[in-house]
Amino acid sequence: MRDHWAASKSYALDPLPTNVLKEFLPELLPFLTDLCNSSLLLGSLPLSQRHAIVFPRLKKVGADPADVSNYRTVSNLTFMSNIVERLVCRQLMTFLDGHKLLPDLQSAYRKQHSTETAVLKMVSDILQAADKGKVTLLGLLDMSAAFDTIDHAILISRLEVSFGLQGAVLSWIQSVVTGRTQAVHVDDDRSTVSDVFCGVPQGSVLGPVLFLMYTADVLNIVRSHGLMGHSYADDTNIYLHADACSCAAQLSTVTACIDDICSWMSSNRLKLNMDKTQFIWLGTAQQLEKVNIQTITLADVDINVSDTVTCLGVVIDSTLTFAENVKKRAGNCFYQLRQLRTVRCSLSVDAAKTLVHSVISNRVDYCNSVLYGMSAVHLRPLQSVLNASARLITGKRKYDHITDTMRDDLHWLPV
Repeated sequence: MRDHWAASKSYALDPLPTNVLKEFLPELLPFLTDLCNSSLLLGSLPLSQRHAIVFPRLKKVGADPADVSNYRTVSNLTFMSNIVERLVCRQLMTFLDGHKLLPDLQSAYRKQHSTETAVLKMVSDILQAADKGKVTLLGLLDMSAAFDTIDHAILISRLEVSFGLQGAVLSWIQSVVTGRTQAVHVDDDRSTVSDVFCGVPQGSVLGPVLFLMYTADVLNIVRSHGLMGHSYADDTNIYLHADACSCAAQLSTVTACIDDICSWMSSNRLKLNMDKTQFIWLGTAQQLEKVNIQTITLADVDINVSDTVTCLGVVIDSTLTFAENVKKRAGNCFYQLRQLRTVRCSLSVDAAKTLVHSVISNRVDYCNSVLYGMSAVHLRPLQSVLNASARLITGKRKYDHITDTMRDDLHWLPV
């Protein structure tokens, strides 16, 4: 794993090719090209491009707006800084992927890695364990304000020592994360400009990648305890397969792993959010009956084992039927259809079809690979969503036959 050092010593950010920015603003191409090349070659981002306007956004619909922990701070950055960061991020990811420096099971912000591949990998492992007569303890860990508490000195040191970034590359990244300022906007109110001493901006192109590099050791800790893990940004899932009769003996391995993760986070200015940490037993109904552990204690906090958990937008139940997932998704789709029905009379057929594809179809299709092999009775709500969507587009009534129209006119296949 040390073969990347030779390459990293000669690794540098190449000047911007002229044709890269043609898709943005052709009339400003020479000016933008000079700015980008100057920033990359000098290894510094100008101070004027390090200011952010922060807009607090609720993480979930219906969350308590009076609780500040329910907000995600999204940074609105300058156009110029986004362009330069995109160029750097493209070259940096090529370097990291070429030398395999990022954990294989960290799926965020990477090509050919998505929420669906992350969930599918985890569900596949759990189903294989269930086929062998084992149960799985799945723990969903969450970091508190992870992007906002990154220590800049630790980050720069890790980039140099663990990833081999040096010279102008390291200097440029250091200039991006340090010397930043921000102002918070809420409705029509604006705070005074303040300095930022830690964290990477959410909403930037490069910030999430730096976060992945900063927290790459978490999955190594999970692996060192003999557990399986998968991460997506600041959400880390760990799971253990065990025989139902030996679950109590195996539980200490999970708690020891999480204790080590908490210790690592404390030394790196991060914190595990116990309020959002969840556990669930997964397996066949017959094997789950033999498991009597319903409470897990972490750092003197008792966490009740759940019957269902939500992982990257997918509701997972203890027996992996995904019935609750389909039910919730269908309910969301029908809500959106009711909103579309109020404006359907003002839309053409093509416009209605476009809206249904953008608002409904993407919800039906999201992570649908985990539904493979699901019973027809549990899939029926999704078919009802498609039927209702087709009736909305074609203007048919609620009980009109729609199967032939879906096949011949809309070219939709059944679920």
